[in-house]
Amino acid sequence: MEHGIPSKPVIYRGSKDFMDVARYLIFMNEQRQLHEAATRCNLCKMNFSHDNHKVADHCHLSGKFRQSLCNVCNLKLQTPNFIPIFFHNLSNYDAHLIVTELGHDTQAIRLIPNSEEKFISFTKYVSNSFNMRFIDTFRFMASGLSTLAKNLVTPDLENFRETAKVFDEVDMSLVTRKGVYPYEYMNSWERLEETRLPSERSFYSTLTKTEIEESDFDHAKEVWDHFGCKTLGEYSDLYLKINVLLLADVFENFRDLCMKTYNLDAAHYFTATGLSFDAMLKFTGQKIQLLDDYDMLLMFENGIRGGLVQASKRYAKANNVMTPGYDVSKDKSWIIYQDCTFFFFFLNLLILIL
Repeated sequence: MEHGIPSKPVIYRGSKDFMDVARYLIFMNEQRQLHEAATRCNLCKMNFSHDNHKVADHCHLSGKFRQSLCNVCNLKLQTPNFIPIFFHNLSNYDAHLIVTELGHDTQAIRLIPNSEEKFISFTKYVSNSFNMRFIDTFRFMASGLSTLAKNLVTPDLENFRETAKVFDEVDMSLVTRKGVYPYEYMNSWERLEETRLPSERSFYSTLTKTEIEESDFDHAKEVWDHFGCKTLGEYSDLYLKINVLLLADVFENFRDLCMKTYNLDAAHYFTATGLSFDAMLKFTGQKIQLLDDYDMLLMFENGIRGGLVQASKRYAKANNVMTPGYDVSKDKSWIIYQDCTFFFFFLNLLILIL
């Protein structure tokens, strides 16, 4: 028994056992007092009302009280029917290999395309009620894995929780940074059977036109010796394991930050854009009006412009009582910085006001 839920199979037979199958809500005195004193939903933070009344959210297996919610949030709070699968920089051509292999059965595949060749996300249905959702973590953290891992490093390496579950403490200094790999050298299965690390020249990248740094090559040799790699295949497997664990730690820390700041879980989103939009809606409490007027829609469509354009005065000095060096003999002036989108509409509106 763990958390009031059986950890081993339990056999129920006959009508006399129906009370144990799905237990009724169990209220402790303190929990009842907290529930009765609650005036707003613990999730949406909106006050309870006659139309959206208070509900005691509880576990339907153990019957234990969890929190006070409004009726709407209580109905929406369900166990997710998908498993998120995370890759870094998946949106580019790396996804093609996976997508083409997902069509081996008749279950559906759903895509969110960015173009014909690049995908924001794709989902493979295992059944009508369960699916696997492939997500690109680069759309949340637009930096290389090496940089992201460096940002987690602290003296005691406490941010590498997932890595610490797999590797011993003596290994941590070697596995808390992105490894080094001879990508272009590994061009055949036979190379995986080689019994020594290739030379520095084999790590040359024709894509970036760069040689491997001596410190990185020394790191690769140290990893090979420390973990007793016998073939390049074993080194390749170790490199992959370290990268997967680093990505897990990076994204878990990002999730922690989002939960702490917004109380939103990034694992339920496709991109940082969707996450930030929901954060805006949650913290402002505003409802976005649906555009159902044709003229309003045209105004937005016609207002779409290209990239950022900025014309700034190189130097300006304000002169008012709130600034140092105020000169009473000169006219008062202020500096206002405005970041304007839909600039031409804004400018015309400003002219009309003036």
